[in-house]
Amino acid sequence: MNEFDSPNYAEFSYDVKSEGKIKTKRTIAIICYVLFVAAYFLVCYVSRVIPAFAISPLITWILVFFTWNIVSYDYYFEFKTGILELGKIKGGKKGRKKHPELSIHIKEASFISPYNGEYTEKAKEAEIVYDFSSSQHSDKRILVLFEKDGKKCAAIFEGTAKIANLLASFCQNSHDIKGKVFHG
Repeated sequence: MNEFDSPNYAEFSYDVKSEGKIKTKRTIAIICYVLFVAAYFLVCYVSRVIPAFAISPLITWILVFFTWNIVSYDYYFEFKTGILELGKIKGGKKGRKKHPELSIHIKEASFISPYNGEYTEKAKEAEIVYDFSSSQHSDKRILVLFEKDGKKCAAIFEGTAKIANLLASFCQNSHDIKGKVFHG
């Protein structure tokens, strides 16, 4: 399905900026790659089989190919039939795949607004916060408060103008979101 098949459908994927935990994880991964090459060289040098070090770039590339997708991914949202699905898009051997992490029935949301200004304090009311932001400094984020398993939860994600209008029309508890300019 795509946005041209139904007027009540929206989808958007976006890159995660390298900051915070993601930057730390990526730095640790790079340090591990460098340590692997140094350890491999040391093993080759001690065992006096230095020509075996020639395959080090190939082994390192294989290691990066199978492990880098753990720290390098994109976020996405998909809105269809009144349900907002949030998750990660990871690249792998068979291409990019969606990995949904959260599904929200929008009619049951208790509060929806842009995540800026006066509405940032509303996220502190939640016990669990799901942050699908591309950056902590983005001004194009949307906040959705809802209940999951009896706990108050908040979801923060990057928005588009179309999803803002859809959220406003599906949820009566939306504030200052209709007509706002987001991505796209």
